[in-house]
Amino acid sequence: MAVGDSRRRVETARLLLRARATEGRVREGYENQVVRLNLPVALEIARRYRGRGIADDDLDQVASLGLVKAVRGFDPSLGEDFLGFAVPTVRGEVRRHFRDAGWAVRPPRLTPCVNLSIWRLPICNCTRGCRPSPPQAKAPWCSARAVPSTSARRAR
Repeated sequence: MAVGDSRRRVETARLLLRARATEGRVREGYENQVVRLNLPVALEIARRYRGRGIADDDLDQVASLGLVKAVRGFDPSLGEDFLGFAVPTVRGEVRRHFRDAGWAVRPPRLTPCVNLSIWRLPICNCTRGCRPSPPQAKAPWCSARAVPSTSARRAR
């Protein structure tokens, strides 16, 4: 561990204890100092996710937001290692952003289930190789709503 890292850890712990003991604008000031002090860590986490389809500025912003959430949610009375709490929090925010904003096209939730049920339909034993009707083909791995009945489709 570099000397800068150990100083940052000690300073972060000191600022967090002071923030915990105060309220209002004074507390916000201490929290802002903690964020400024640990911002390089958050940006390093964001850097690891670059080149995966989301703008670099967006990743930096999401990582910074995760750091702010970590500062506000950390309780120094439960442990001294802020980075042990902050790194998973920041990484979770970045991953959540990928989950929520990373897809250009977002299919409805039932689409993959219906798609599976269609491709796994058994072929009938008739000579033409026909497939069973939807009520016959309700797959056990999908819900009853995934393959609508014929009467439900006619009603629409």
